[in-house]
Amino acid sequence: MDVPGLLIRLSDPGKADKRATARPTTEVRWSPAVGLLAEALLEPIAGSASSERTELPKIAALAAQTGVSGPFISRTLRAFDAMGWTTKSGGERGATTVRELVDPGSLLSAWAHWYPASRPQGIAAHALIRDSTAWLGEVARSWPRGSWVLTGGVAQERRAPFLTSVSVIELYLGEDVCVDPGRRTAAFNAAGLREVDSGARVVVFPASRAALGLMERSRWWTPERPEVGTIRLYGDILASQTVRSDEAADHLRRTRIGF
Repeated sequence: MDVPGLLIRLSDPGKADKRATARPTTEVRWSPAVGLLAEALLEPIAGSASSERTELPKIAALAAQTGVSGPFISRTLRAFDAMGWTTKSGGERGATTVRELVDPGSLLSAWAHWYPASRPQGIAAHALIRDSTAWLGEVARSWPRGSWVLTGGVAQERRAPFLTSVSVIELYLGEDVCVDPGRRTAAFNAAGLREVDSGARVVVFPASRAALGLMERSRWWTPERPEVGTIRLYGDILASQTVRSDEAADHLRRTRIGF
């Protein structure tokens, strides 16, 4: 996942979120790999009272969580250090090195500034859904464990209700299935879905295996109802571009993230 990324110049971080305090002239080269690493750092402390200063896992552990190489993580963390989001102490390398997350709010705001435009195009689909919970149970029985995850407004309903009704169900499905027409059709048929050009009841977004693996580490993920972590949910609500999506995302950030 060491892929080229998008260079974001944070000349005015406050435009992404008024709580951002990132240093004004530093640059971070955002990419899917950098985004996954940011999620891995932020998700464990979402909603935690100990979010002000948190010791981070070792690079090998972060590599195992994200599927990103150790050298890439090391370079990215040095860039995060330069931004003031993380800080390193102890030895230059090895067991004595300690790195802490010291400004999660600014890291989250920078990630949220980049993330919406990076989300892949979703596949619009229709299904006869009378009850979303019952239908999601059918999906769980039809699609293999670890291949899909719930996100969007339906996921927000359980942890930070905001909208009175949610008309579209948003899911992630493995990108290897999404890009293969035969496998995609078989998966959709199993869940009672058919692709449409308009009037979607369900939108399916492709997700890499690395992203699905990180999502599975969320405390909101269960085999019966796998849901994204709160950080990814925040980004997906922002990316949805629906009526009041910014307000819904801000409500989630205030009530379930806290920084």
